[in-house]
Amino acid sequence: MRPIFSTRKTGIQRVASKIQARAERRPLQVSNGRVATASNAPALKLAKPLWGVPANKHDWDELFSEYAEYRKYDAIEVPQMVWRENPNLFSDLLQKHGLHVICQIHTTGGDLDSKGNHLDITSNKPADHVASLKTLVAEAKALNPLMINVHSGHASWSVTTACDYFKAALDIEADAGVPLVHETHRQSLLGFPGSASQILQRTDMQELKISLDVSQWDLACRQERFYSEDKPWYEPMWMLDAPSELFKTAAEHTFFMRARVDWDQGPKVVDFEDKYEYTDEYNPVMLAHLHWWAHIWLEQARRGVSEFWVTTMDDFWLECGIVDDYYETFDE
Repeated sequence: MRPIFSTRKTGIQRVASKIQARAERRPLQVSNGRVATASNAPALKLAKPLWGVPANKHDWDELFSEYAEYRKYDAIEVPQMVWRENPNLFSDLLQKHGLHVICQIHTTGGDLDSKGNHLDITSNKPADHVASLKTLVAEAKALNPLMINVHSGHASWSVTTACDYFKAALDIEADAGVPLVHETHRQSLLGFPGSASQILQRTDMQELKISLDVSQWDLACRQERFYSEDKPWYEPMWMLDAPSELFKTAAEHTFFMRARVDWDQGPKVVDFEDKYEYTDEYNPVMLAHLHWWAHIWLEQARRGVSEFWVTTMDDFWLECGIVDDYYETFDE
């Protein structure tokens, strides 16, 4: 079968190489004496999400072959409504092609209604979400996943209510024996960095694992952006107060990351060539995300993590050659 997608490194792989080289030239000392260098940087593991992929169970065999052989993915991330088409076939084909699986679940949601519309959240009651999480984790565990990525709770809850839910989630995780990572997705409990920071800084939340998507945070807090010669990436106002502390806190909890870039009208840019091709508007958008990813990546090295899992939402924009033009920003 002839590959129809590029087999060269994705953008996040090239970012990783650049950051590792930088760490080798200027090792980063941290409080516990650990140094982040190229030799102890975590191995990059790539997962391909099936969210939005127009494929059903009849396409899985060819699709998984392409992902494993030509795109060199290590795992598939799959939402619950996809694997439910045929769980046994799904597992058998992943094993055939040597792919791991990361399950994605939505508490009180993630299903389709009678008209085929996706249901994000169907309740704002904490007890409903805890019960839903327990049921969905048990179902996902049957696929033997590396981890389970959870869109947790309801964004309207207070920090106290959110932490009560997460305490229950930690108990469910311990009973299941499978890591649960809670995504920083809009509408969910960690979708806004202000409240997320309050939750993650609590002493009783130290064991909480997150799936970090900084594009969601940026979208939630978008305000005036700055671009100048001495700061060649944009930073929304919320980033200017204490960005290092925010990302340090987030990085300590991050076990999974989405390499996704947002723009003024949404959380995912699919075609950078169309929206930002060599324009002044493009530079700060991509540079900001590269800057944030670099921060998280280096924090993983500081923690001594051996593997770091990343999903790439769309091969096109992650493989844009235009990214290379701005790598030197990190060396300044």
